[in-house]
Amino acid sequence: MSSNGGKKEYVLRLRYNVFVLMLLLCFFLMMLMGIMFSDRLISTEEDEDEEIERLYEISGMSHEISGVIAGLQKSFLSNEQELLKIIKYLSARASLPVLSIHCSFSRGISCFSMLQDRSNIVLSSDNVDLEFMILLSSKEQIMIEQLVIDLQELVEPHYVEDVIELNNVYYYNHMPSMKWNLQIRNDPPSENQYYNDIRHPFLDDLACESRFLGNRNVLSKHVVTLETPFQRVDVYDFINPAYTNPKSYFLSLFDDDSYESRHAELFKPNRVVFLDGVMQSSSRGNEAYHEALVQPAMFAHENPRRVAIIGGGEGATLKETLKHPIEQVIMIDIDEQMCKKSAHVLFPEWNECSNQSCFHHPKADVRYEDALKWFMESTQPNIFDIIIMDALDPQDTVEFADALYKNVQFWQSLYNALDHDGILVAQLEDAWTFFSCL
Repeated sequence: MSSNGGKKEYVLRLRYNVFVLMLLLCFFLMMLMGIMFSDRLISTEEDEDEEIERLYEISGMSHEISGVIAGLQKSFLSNEQELLKIIKYLSARASLPVLSIHCSFSRGISCFSMLQDRSNIVLSSDNVDLEFMILLSSKEQIMIEQLVIDLQELVEPHYVEDVIELNNVYYYNHMPSMKWNLQIRNDPPSENQYYNDIRHPFLDDLACESRFLGNRNVLSKHVVTLETPFQRVDVYDFINPAYTNPKSYFLSLFDDDSYESRHAELFKPNRVVFLDGVMQSSSRGNEAYHEALVQPAMFAHENPRRVAIIGGGEGATLKETLKHPIEQVIMIDIDEQMCKKSAHVLFPEWNECSNQSCFHHPKADVRYEDALKWFMESTQPNIFDIIIMDALDPQDTVEFADALYKNVQFWQSLYNALDHDGILVAQLEDAWTFFSCL
């Protein structure tokens, strides 16, 4: 009996050990699978990022950032080593090795550096201001906004006591301490501005010499840049001295009894949205455009209940539509990332409905789909009272704009989707303007 009992105990222990080993093995396999899945997920996210990463390289073309910084200490402006440190830091940030640096001393210090890939950085001090010029070949253009921010941060410890920081901008004598502008060198002929179906963002409105980054006197602040699977989105704040006195804007930032402070809304920067460098909307012209697009049709219809919007990624067309007692509005825009970013950076001016984003309004059905496909394949006849086309401009040169305005089957599907007394609205061209940069 004792022998059989010992064998039974041995078998039980063996089974127990095998069971424990199997549990450990399963646990190990689960951890391994989790790690592999996590790596795959990270890899997939990286692959998605790579899929929408665009290189705007155009052979022989360069980007020049030049400007001046005021309000710096004389001890810094006369220090050669400090200027050399800035050059080396900026070149490292742009991943461009320094090939040579030479400084000369005549009425101040001027340091010229040659970098790899035909790029240069020049800093020049006259013991009053610091002038700078950064020349980057076209494939390094992604660094433009970042290098301006880096330069501002590098000189920050060397400002005089009179310099004031407000909203991450430094002011000296009621003016921003840094002024800069962007210029394109050796830009291609207009018929060759598109490489691999990608529009270069600085060959259009964004670098305009009269209104935007091309004008040093127009004060600019970068808000966000977003690369989506469909386009590049840039949002900037601009203060143009032709319309807003920079000193008045500066005074409006204080909480005091000045006229500017009490009426700060009159001196706000003009926030501008660019798609692939082409201006799409601005806070100064938002209402004028979107009200004119939406309201005449809404009032012309006897009883608008169901509305469809094609495009309208800023949310402003949605906002104008929801001012009426409709039953439902369906908005179809292919670019989900652009819409969701707009709900944040363009709120409340473009898309505020009852203290929330219009994208979240209970009467709004926002769909991130191809509008052409949706109407040609999904729409039942006679269901919309009003259809509003707020997509790309018809004069746009991209392929999708041609499809929107020249596809007869698509326009027939829009007609079929309208009720018998329905209205179709589409903007067809830019209004003539004194400030054209084309």
